[in-house]
Formats: sequence, C-alpha cells, structure tokens
Amino acid sequence: MPDNELSHAKDYLGNDDVIAFEIESIGKVSSLKELVEIFLISTMRNDDVKFLAEHGLKHLGDIDLLFKQGRPCEVLKVGAKSWQKEKVRIQVNIEFIPDEPERKKAESTLDDLRQKINEIN
Repeated sequence: MPDNELSHAKDYLGNDDVIAFEIESIGKVSSLKELVEIFLISTMRNDDVKFLAEHGLKHLGDIDLLFKQGRPCEVLKVGAKSWQKEKVRIQVNIEFIPDEPERKKAESTLDDLRQKINEIN
C-alpha cells in the first residue's frame, strides 16, 4: 500500500490491544510503545545528541520531558501572526494497517464468467 493511501487508513492501536509478530513474540501495545520510548530516549541521550546539535536542535534540554510531560517551547504556526507558548511532546503511536481481504478464487472465477456472459449479451 503506497504511503499516500496509508494516511487515509489510520487505525491507531490502544494500549490494551495485544499485538503478535510471531507466535513467540506477543504482548500488549503499551509494552511495545514503552520499549520504543526507552530506546529513543537512551539513543538521544547518547550518540544522537551530537547529531541533533549539528542539525540545530542543541537546546532540547531534558530528553525525558519530551516524552513525558512535554517541554515548554514557542510555536509559530503557518498563517499565525505571532508566536504561541506551548509544550511539545513526542508520542509513539502504533498504527494498524489491515490487509485487504483476498477474494476467493471461486468468487473470482464466477465474477469473470458473469462478466463474459454480460459482454456477449
């Protein structure tokens, strides 16, 4: 499914939903989100702090604030006339993208046959 189609089919999983990648890898969505947050926080504290600083984000301050309470900042939104004081928080969302149902071969064969009959008539 192309990315532009994904934006129209968003179905975010709740914290109590259960997710399974394989029979051996099953757990609550909240656990997966927590692990991703821990990974991001630890990464941002270590190696990527220099990378962030090199790209103009050297004053992020307490990384934990970005993921928990939110870090105070000012935002200039497109079309706004002035800066607005707010907080920014990074959240991890797990998106569920259901597979499209596959038509059974028998249904497909019958549909093809009906189409051919309609074309003849």
